[in-house]
Amino acid sequence: MRFAGLTLAFAGIFAGNALGQAPTINSDGTGVQNALSFVKEWAPNYGIARGSIFAIFGANLASTTVSATLPLQTTLGGATVNVTVNGTTTPALIFYASALQKRASSVGDAGGCGHDHGDH
Repeated sequence: MRFAGLTLAFAGIFAGNALGQAPTINSDGTGVQNALSFVKEWAPNYGIARGSIFAIFGANLASTTVSATLPLQTTLGGATVNVTVNGTTTPALIFYASALQKRASSVGDAGGCGHDHGDH
């Protein structure tokens, strides 16, 4: 997946649920999308910029349905999302979690220390 001209791979989505089922991400081009445009992975204008909000669609992505409160956390609904850019993995800040969908943001400095300081 393209991420501001870089390669983005999700290092992992970890969820715990009562049934112990492993989380899966849709593999039909709708699995990870920019949460504003919802452009599919195969489309020419696809991409997720650093610091933008993205949506993940699949199954067993969280154990409960919950919306985040401030400050945003890296664990929500019993699940985490890790974003890997150029070999550096950072946790994403999660806005919303359910069994079928997650909305999260990569930190603006993904590929750095994992915090958006705005000075690098």
